Amino acid sequence: MAISINDIHDYLKLTFTDLNTIDLNKKRENFHNSVLENTRSMDNYFLVRDDNGTPVVASWIFKIEAGKYAFQSPRFLVENSSSLKLLFQQIKDRFKDLKGRELICRTIHNDFHESLQEAMLSFGFRVTGERVEYKTALNSLTSSVIEESPIKWCSPLKDKTMKIDEVATLMEEVSEGDPDFDPKTDNAKECIESYLSEDGLYVELDCIQVGYLKDSKDPCCFLIAQVESSSGWSRITYMGIHPKFRGKGLGVWVQRHGIELLKKQGGTEYHGGTNMNNVGMQKVFEKNSCTIFRKLTEWKL
Repeated sequence: MAISINDIHDYLKLTFTDLNTIDLNKKRENFHNSVLENTRSMDNYFLVRDDNGTPVVASWIFKIEAGKYAFQSPRFLVENSSSLKLLFQQIKDRFKDLKGRELICRTIHNDFHESLQEAMLSFGFRVTGERVEYKTALNSLTSSVIEESPIKWCSPLKDKTMKIDEVATLMEEVSEGDPDFDPKTDNAKECIESYLSEDGLYVELDCIQVGYLKDSKDPCCFLIAQVESSSGWSRITYMGIHPKFRGKGLGVWVQRHGIELLKKQGGTEYHGGTNMNNVGMQKVFEKNSCTIFRKLTEWKL
């Protein structure tokens, strides 16, 4: 069943196992306040306990765009197949209540991955791809490059130089060929609106940036960067190069700009990733000295 107010501590403790970088008390306070302010629905969070009342597995479901949802790769205390099946049933029931059309998940390759795969398959999920993720302290990503970036940046929504529909169109254009975003099935405007409403993340309009080559009036790249204030966890939510400007080595500069934005937002640890088939993006991570953290399997229902 969905968690109650009394479950928040156990849920967060199980979900955020790396307490070296998480202020659990602050996290719990923010979570509790957002529930009281009705900005967070408890129905989207799940914690399954064993017969002794010990929490054994947790997850949560969240909206990506209209009808499209994702849930967090289940976090385990101990491997328990019956508890895992109960968790999946609760997630599917909630997905049905939300009238979702698509449900996705990225599962971590860890000691529980084999049993998790079996459960995913038994509940009707299918594998759609593999993903590699990087995690690196932001203070270790200080660029030693002395040349000036060829890209100039603006905050189009904050500066009111572009409307959100125009920004969404640009996002669709830069996503051409991106295995992580398909404009035929993914709605860019709804994605942007979802990014700008995620609880706990930096959602000021300047987290969205558009870049131009200094000798061009046409936008060449698009970027969204966000930090979670309670932990310093940081992500470049989306970045892309317009097809007309690819092959110029701009990806490295786009990511570097994103990293600088994350630092300004108070981020401490950069966490990012890409599809295993996106070799070009993996090279960008490597050139910017990002460290491989883990591999994931991507699923869809």
